[in-house]
Amino acid sequence: MIDLHTHSTFSDGSDTPEQLVDQALALGLKAIALTDHDTTGGLKEFKEAAAGSGLEAVPGIEMSSLWLSHEIHIVGLYIDPDYDGFKKVLEENRANRDLRNTVIINRLQHLGYNITMDEVREVAKGESVGRPHIARILVNKGYFERTQQVFDHLLRRGQSAFVQRKLPHPDEVIKLIRAAGGAAVWAHPVSGLQSGERSYVKKMLKYMLPAGLDGMETFYSSFNVRQTELLTELCEMNHLLRSGGSDYHGINQPSVHIGIGGGMLNVPDELLPPIRALAQERKVQ
Repeated sequence: MIDLHTHSTFSDGSDTPEQLVDQALALGLKAIALTDHDTTGGLKEFKEAAAGSGLEAVPGIEMSSLWLSHEIHIVGLYIDPDYDGFKKVLEENRANRDLRNTVIINRLQHLGYNITMDEVREVAKGESVGRPHIARILVNKGYFERTQQVFDHLLRRGQSAFVQRKLPHPDEVIKLIRAAGGAAVWAHPVSGLQSGERSYVKKMLKYMLPAGLDGMETFYSSFNVRQTELLTELCEMNHLLRSGGSDYHGINQPSVHIGIGGGMLNVPDELLPPIRALAQERKVQ
């Protein structure tokens, strides 16, 4: 088993990169990728923690983009964290995220919730501050029992405290990841969709394939067998690599566990060699 989608304290996860490695080793994973939001800050600690352990630590990142009113997340695997092109883009993305957080806090205060930006920064500690940190504070203060309830009632698109941040187009993100020597993978393509999954994915692929998309996550914590089969079929039709991961955030999303998601996730390690080979070939060019 492998897990190619996890988050640490450097973005909106609750575990340090070293703790992620320890958990992966305890579970017997063959490989794990650290894919923090809009930051590569944890990758040095991540690689050092896994050195000599037999666990392959895949350097990664998760970046958000916006197309046709849909927020599309792209995971980069085997990226070069020191690639110069990352710095400006990631700084802009984090700045836009911080601006959105400020607006969200103002809306929550107007709605009667006792929360401040200083509290959010204290909880986050890392470079990339996001909605899970806000949700955790509201849970800790007793407004909700679970962080998912905060998203469902306040922070999800269409709810009273949702704010859309400025995001790049998917093609910009894909090209950046490829330029950094990584493989660009569409993360959780059908997560949260209620219907029309096949048509939605096909519509988005018409735009992202010409931009150089390399693969899709066909395994994900919330996917059922039918969704995995659908995405596998579409990967084969479009000559895309398959990937997968838990999207682990620690206590910020307690129902999801590293490696196994909600308990049924099993990402086969056979998916990794083609992704690794593509990235190695890209770095040689």
